[in-house]
Amino acid sequence: MKNCRLHTIAALAALFCMTGISVTSCSSDDDMFYNYPESVISLNMMNESNGNTKLADSNVYINNADNFTSTSTSAVIAPLGTNGGFTASPALSQLASEVAVIPGEFYQVFNDKDVRMFASGKRALSVDASYYNLYVASWINDDNGKHIGAKVSYNIESLENTTLPAWNETACTLIHGIGANSSWVEPEDGAVCKFPAGSEINVDYNGWENYITIEVEGNVVTARFTNNRPRESGQAYLYVRDGSFYTRATVNIRFVTYDI
Repeated sequence: MKNCRLHTIAALAALFCMTGISVTSCSSDDDMFYNYPESVISLNMMNESNGNTKLADSNVYINNADNFTSTSTSAVIAPLGTNGGFTASPALSQLASEVAVIPGEFYQVFNDKDVRMFASGKRALSVDASYYNLYVASWINDDNGKHIGAKVSYNIESLENTTLPAWNETACTLIHGIGANSSWVEPEDGAVCKFPAGSEINVDYNGWENYITIEVEGNVVTARFTNNRPRESGQAYLYVRDGSFYTRATVNIRFVTYDI
């Protein structure tokens, strides 16, 4: 009997959540136990012809083809198979707008606007985003055995990122000043900002490429004015990825005048 066991503890936990049935492992004298978060929510997701239940605020539902999909392009879904969990970190390598519903498997659901593809071809999730870890326990069938929905459990996850700046935080500032008889820039040698080692940094000049240059060397960014000095203020953006997360930091461009 020692080879008799469930394939994943996570699947067992979700089954507990949905049915309330106690199961004893054949591989041990002790009962299996899995500490899933108290925030896990159970839901009967009826398909589009039988109530069209949405997954919380995600707009994700089950269509008549037994697939998870969305009412718009706002959601993307990652199938995790049996390797997921209710507290799993973002898995962004394989995202789709429609995936098959398979009992016993995990999924992740993201808002499409929170996921960015970087120049390296790697995706990352915004530091201020939340997402769903979703488990399918079983089908819901009608009297004829036809699928009309699924019993699911989900957890809304929002991981705290401690290595990247907050969204839209100022990374560095360039100042072009004009007085009565002179003009100047600060800092004279350009503004330097650093990010976590190994970061990938993509630059968005936001229309300021004629006025500033932004050089990226590893995790260090240097911003300078060109000889064409601006007479207005604005911002350029740095999209910075560290692992599975990214942020948008700003290069502030300020134009100031002084009466002398």
